[in-house]
Amino acid sequence: MKIGKLMYIKVVLLILMLASSYSVSYAQLKKTAEVETLKSFTTGSVALQRVLIEDVYYYCVTLPNNSKYLKPVVFWLGNKDEMLKNLRDLSAALENGKKGECFEFSACEQDYNLYYGKVLGQKCFKVCEPMSISSDFGRFYKATIDDILEYMQTN
Repeated sequence: MKIGKLMYIKVVLLILMLASSYSVSYAQLKKTAEVETLKSFTTGSVALQRVLIEDVYYYCVTLPNNSKYLKPVVFWLGNKDEMLKNLRDLSAALENGKKGECFEFSACEQDYNLYYGKVLGQKCFKVCEPMSISSDFGRFYKATIDDILEYMQTN
């Protein structure tokens, strides 16, 4: 019986000690990336960005979303060599593309569906992220792709 009362008192004291002590939490803030906007294209609506992640530069473009209520589409292109190759491939696909064609594209562990189209005579891809709604896409025009290629080759 005495052991039970002693144990009971120890448990009560432990609970009181824990309840009266405050918990300390230290926030851990760690820089994971550094984003730099290199240049804007298509009268400022498309931005080419360079992102430093773990000592490697990756490139992406932000495309205005077709739906003004949704966030811009971030289209990852890869590191510099991958980006240049991908942009050349995209430009060639748009040059020879036909209405109704669709493509799968992957870069930086991101998957996209690209649909060939024309807007006011200009060739473009509708860039859609998987699992997005039908109005959630950005347009990536051939002229913009060619401008980015020209910019990257001169800088």
